Amino acid sequence: SIHDPKAVVALEAALRKTSEKREKIGLAYSLAIQKSPSSVPLLASLVVDSDLEIARAGLSALATIGGNEALDILKKADASQKVALGLKPDVEEALLIAGSGNAGVVQEVYQATKSDFVRLAAFLELARNGADSKVIALIEKAVKSDSGGLRHAALKRGIELNLPNVLTGLEQGMDQMPAEDRLIVLANLQHLKSADVAEKIALRRMGSAAQDERIAALAALGEMPGKPAFDALLQALGDRSPPIYQAAAAALAATRYPAAEAELLGQLRDTSTAVRVLAIKAVVFRQVPGANGILIEIIAGSDPVASKEAMKSLYFTATLDDLRALYSRATATQDAEMRKSITAICSKIATRIDTAEARDLVKPLP
Repeated sequence: SIHDPKAVVALEAALRKTSEKREKIGLAYSLAIQKSPSSVPLLASLVVDSDLEIARAGLSALATIGGNEALDILKKADASQKVALGLKPDVEEALLIAGSGNAGVVQEVYQATKSDFVRLAAFLELARNGADSKVIALIEKAVKSDSGGLRHAALKRGIELNLPNVLTGLEQGMDQMPAEDRLIVLANLQHLKSADVAEKIALRRMGSAAQDERIAALAALGEMPGKPAFDALLQALGDRSPPIYQAAAAALAATRYPAAEAELLGQLRDTSTAVRVLAIKAVVFRQVPGANGILIEIIAGSDPVASKEAMKSLYFTATLDDLRALYSRATATQDAEMRKSITAICSKIATRIDTAEARDLVKPLP
């Protein structure tokens, strides 16, 4: 790593002299770090070595150094019969690295390779650079590929670019897609310019029998600003499956629905127990300002189911001021059962807050 012409000369001299395999490999990597064009012809001799590890070290070094001379040598190696057949993917990978930014070279590798890994790498290089007609055609064709990795990369890029031929029929056509393709679509719905279409797709996939697909749909809905998306997330909090419940909670915490907090505060005062319970669950994850005061009212209210849920939520969110308010409720109520319940939650909250003031506050409670 000493970038000095003398270091390059010393390393090149050592490589010419040695016959030891490990030394050749180590010196090839050292010359790659130097990135000196003068080393390219010497490294080229390693590419045709009968030892595959030495040949791979030479290819890697040429790819790292790059430049026209290295690129020409790699092209010749790709066409040469002297290079071991098993090295073909390594030569192609080296060409992609050395030819990065050269669409012609990358395109040639993409068309010629028989390696799924190399084809995917070439596709990613081509697809990330602009969206001209050639790139669009490439993506549209790759979406129909039998290779899952290539197809998924094309789907992702096609959705990012909102290509009409990729998006056409997406809403209705997902039922015919392989399961893993549907997950790719759901993970990239936020890129769709039509928020309504994205929302419809995610809501439709909420009806899937596959749990991982429903989780992906919930994550997608969390990125959407519409009320239907928000309502679906709220309903999912009532799901008995912990992974679904947790996914809905995470999505609600980050939801982009602008009226989420106002909506939840209103639902805390709803007359329906089912509505209130879901809202009580949601305000914990969303950390809605002003919710704790309403939760304290619910605890002391006449709805035992909502009261129990509010106690669970307050355990996680109550501040010292909330603890004082609960303490006042406990001392003021004439209902023995209610007093017992509020006293219990006060003690738990004081333990969680774990300050001398909180502990002193609950000491007088029977």
